[in-house]
Amino acid sequence: MVRITQGESAPADQTPQAIAPVAARVQVLNGCGISGAASRFAQFLKKTARPEFVIDVIDERNFDSYTQAKTLVIARKQQPPTEANRFAAKLGLAADRVSFKQLENDFFDLDYSIVVGTDFEAIMAGNKQP
Repeated sequence: MVRITQGESAPADQTPQAIAPVAARVQVLNGCGISGAASRFAQFLKKTARPEFVIDVIDERNFDSYTQAKTLVIARKQQPPTEANRFAAKLGLAADRVSFKQLENDFFDLDYSIVVGTDFEAIMAGNKQP
């Protein structure tokens, strides 16, 4: 015998597999002048991505200067206080390392640019950066 009932369905499963992942399209910029810094940091980002936090490295290149001591996150689509701060925190960076600057021509449809500073190796080692 099959019983059919009417009513509300149970809430959606809230397991990590049921929660849609957050995907960030990222550009990695070498701001410290250390050869291969952007590439090494991009590889680090790819390895540390999780099912619930996907990082797509779209572009790697040099920043405008090589004088950057601290690694920074530049939000390209939104003001920093919300998602950008959470993104930076996933990398071990404090909220004061986040800024906003919309790109004039965003051909890559970027969410964030990461400017790699001389502290990038400490970040990759898991040391939180103030």
